[in-house]
Amino acid sequence: MFIDSEVYEVQIPSQFGGICLWWVENPDGIRIRRVWLPGMASKHDSARTPPEIPGQIEALITLVRRKLAGERVPFSLSLLDWTICSEFQRRVLHAEHAIPHGRISTYGRIAAHLGSPRGG
Repeated sequence: MFIDSEVYEVQIPSQFGGICLWWVENPDGIRIRRVWLPGMASKHDSARTPPEIPGQIEALITLVRRKLAGERVPFSLSLLDWTICSEFQRRVLHAEHAIPHGRISTYGRIAAHLGSPRGG
């Protein structure tokens, strides 16, 4: 179920361009709504910068910076806002997350592995 909450954003400067994180705070806590990579449209008319960045977001920013510096860092799916994902999207994200470090795949291969070669 989608919960309409205020969306916050923070920009993470990187050598590749800005990375934008959107998150919401709801009764379940902080949930990541979107991660926009450099070059992707990231305009959200109602997203705002919070007066203070929560500790969980600061920790995630640190992980992103470490990853961009070449470190092998674990990312948890526990902060994701699953309310905006379809069941198939959830399955794809879990499958992507399970790809071992240093390995790659494609959306088509993941979708086929999940039994939906044309996507969800």
